[in-house]
Amino acid sequence: MNINEMTPEQIFLAEKIVLEAKKSGINPNFALGLLYQESQFMPSELGKNPEEIQDHIGRAMAMIQDLRETVGDDPTKIAAGFFAGGSGDRPADGREAG
Repeated sequence: MNINEMTPEQIFLAEKIVLEAKKSGINPNFALGLLYQESQFMPSELGKNPEEIQDHIGRAMAMIQDLRETVGDDPTKIAAGFFAGGSGDRPADGREAG
C-alpha cells in the first residue's frame, strides 16, 4: 500500500483504521493490511456514511481481538481466522454480546 497512490477516500479510511486499531491495542499496520485485503472495507463498498464506516471498523477490531483471545498473537492464525469469518460476535463498541 503506497500512500502516494491512495485516493483521498482510501487515506480517510486508513486514518480511521489506524485510530481504532491503536485504541484497541492492535498493531495499526497489521489492521490496515487485513482490512485492505477485505473488499468490504474499500471506501466504494462502504458508502459515504461515517457511522457505517466506523461500525465496520469497530466490528473488525472486535473480531481481531476475539481471534487473539482464541488463537493467541500469531498473526498468521489471526489473519486466517479473520478471512474465514472469525467470531464477530461482539458489537462494534467491543462489549460482549448478550
